[in-house]
Amino acid sequence: GNRNMQIIFSNERFILPFSLSLEKFTKKDYPGTETPYSYESLVRLETDKSEHLISMNEPLKNQGFTLYQSSYILNPGQPPTTILSINRDPGRPIKYLGSIILSLGIIIFTIMRSRIYRNRKEVV
Repeated sequence: GNRNMQIIFSNERFILPFSLSLEKFTKKDYPGTETPYSYESLVRLETDKSEHLISMNEPLKNQGFTLYQSSYILNPGQPPTTILSINRDPGRPIKYLGSIILSLGIIIFTIMRSRIYRNRKEVV
């Protein structure tokens, strides 16, 4: 609608390469309390009109950005406001590659220290 949205990160503003709108907000409370145990937002990406559910443990990934359900604002008589935490990590493939190299190194080191490898080496 005609609602304003702000994206704030520290002192820097960043315009996302896509826009989205909140279609529905759902909050589930612990029985007998007003303490939430789950809340989620159904959002619509305006680029392709697709709907996505963002919950506390299920983020939305789009165009290199990850949008996490961070918080919400519920004021009586006003529509709900969802607060999303947005993360962009262009170095993620490098971290995965480093983890694979480290894992391979540990496996090779373990095999080389094993009895089977040492016995094979002595026979040859």
